[in-house]
Amino acid sequence: LDVSDALVPPGDAPLPAEDILRYVDHLALYHSIYMEDESMENPALGLCTIRDWVLLLTPREVRVTERERNDGNPTAPQVARGWEAFERVAPAPAASLVTRLMNNLRPFMRALERSPRTLNHGDYKFGNLGTLRIVPSADVPDAASIAGPTIILDWGQAMYAPPTFDLGWFLAVNSARLSIAKEDIIERYH
Repeated sequence: LDVSDALVPPGDAPLPAEDILRYVDHLALYHSIYMEDESMENPALGLCTIRDWVLLLTPREVRVTERERNDGNPTAPQVARGWEAFERVAPAPAASLVTRLMNNLRPFMRALERSPRTLNHGDYKFGNLGTLRIVPSADVPDAASIAGPTIILDWGQAMYAPPTFDLGWFLAVNSARLSIAKEDIIERYH
């Protein structure tokens, strides 16, 4: 099934609020389905670990990715520039805390163990989302389509983790295209 016409178009234009809220509603729905579902801990599922996902964008991992993967993916260079900017502008206490956490994830991981967990996509962003459109009646050629199921592509970083991972990632990565306040999106999710 070719769904390319149903995907969110690339670019920087803000999305309509109704589309954003539908994606957030569907995120909350699939999170609720798998909430505290311990079958998600089965290694045979091949899910990404929280630790691997957290380390994915650290300076050390980004340098390795840039060296080993020369596939034209712009993410690693962008993240590397972000870390360079962080080193220049972050207050010393914040930089120190982040460095300590990257060198020793145990306190962070212990805190996460106390949080509720669910199936997370791991890269829930507009570039991986779309909406199937449904025409209410084939007998009415000009009938307006209605939004149907959300298409979610690229499950390569799926993990069993606190739901705030997907929600936070969605807000951060899509921030330039959000046509409604982040606080309203968080409220809608809950």
